[in-house]
Amino acid sequence: MKKSFKYRIYPTKSQVKKLNDNIRACRFVWNYFLKERNDLYINEQRHVSRFDQINQLAVIKKDFPFLKSTYSHSLNQVCTQLDLAFRAFFQRIKKGENPGYPRFKGTNRLSSINYPEYGVGGCRIKNGKLAVSKIGDIKLVYHRELVGKPKTATIKRTPTGKWFVSICCETDDNILHTSDLSVGIDLGISKFATFSDGTVIENPRFFKEEEIKLKKAQSKTDKLVKGSKERFKARKVVNRIHERLSWKRNNFSHQESRKVINKYQNIILEKLNTQGMIDNNIPNLNKCITDVAWNKFTSLIQYKAVEAGRTVILVNPKNTTKTCSQCGKIVDKSLSERVHNCSCGLVLDRDLNAAINILRLGTQSLQRLCLSAE
Repeated sequence: MKKSFKYRIYPTKSQVKKLNDNIRACRFVWNYFLKERNDLYINEQRHVSRFDQINQLAVIKKDFPFLKSTYSHSLNQVCTQLDLAFRAFFQRIKKGENPGYPRFKGTNRLSSINYPEYGVGGCRIKNGKLAVSKIGDIKLVYHRELVGKPKTATIKRTPTGKWFVSICCETDDNILHTSDLSVGIDLGISKFATFSDGTVIENPRFFKEEEIKLKKAQSKTDKLVKGSKERFKARKVVNRIHERLSWKRNNFSHQESRKVINKYQNIILEKLNTQGMIDNNIPNLNKCITDVAWNKFTSLIQYKAVEAGRTVILVNPKNTTKTCSQCGKIVDKSLSERVHNCSCGLVLDRDLNAAINILRLGTQSLQRLCLSAE
């Protein structure tokens, strides 16, 4: 399986300039070839392949000499990514979806450089530093060893001006000891997660902690003249708050998902349509749904389960809250009702009742999978 290792890097001022120039070169190539594709289709109704565009780079470099300062394979990778964007666009059209057309990259719309081959020619870790073609050796915080065979590397600039490198490696699965425990997990807002065995993870509500600071910083930014140095500095404060929120959510999701993977063999989760919930515009809930980051938690459990040899099953959440986990009767309840009270005599926390139903649905799916495999 593939696994990424992320490290903080500290380029010097001259290296920052070179990195930014490389990003601008990649953005220029993207926009140049996107315009070419648009013009060819409008004027001649034909498409161009990524190989044709890659072959054009040698000619373009003569007209735009600044491209020569960027590693050639990184520019080739831009052509590949553009081609993949168009392939995805046409595939979604065939499926009857409404995809967004690949668009031009503005100044802040592209902030990374891809090195498709980890090694001597492009980007690699050497003597505790990051050796980058045409840039030099960059100071690196090498806080953990790479595991597996390094394949690709990506250098990225954050909105707050920090720099990171992510190295993708081919690794073997790290199978954990087999557990006989299964769990259903109900994700919510009042409580982040409720497990079918009664375990509860409280909602940390990170956005609520930072909301006042964010409002003040955003208000100050909006009052300043667009394009001014003062607005640029104020915008960095806003970006820093968003970055801090993102780090908190990521750290929380990683820690809690690791606990789940280490303990349970079969993990049953709800297949939630988070975007659909947000589109419903339920008053006072959109912020909470966005802040709680269910999709992040779910995706981390799924990829860690593959590495650890665990089983993850996603079930339809319809009526899992309303259905009585003891008798199966549907009991309607509003969002404000936090206790499940059924005529059969069962009185239970509504989230725990839902988690038990999720476990039941997941167990049924697992049994069907086992029977079909036989």
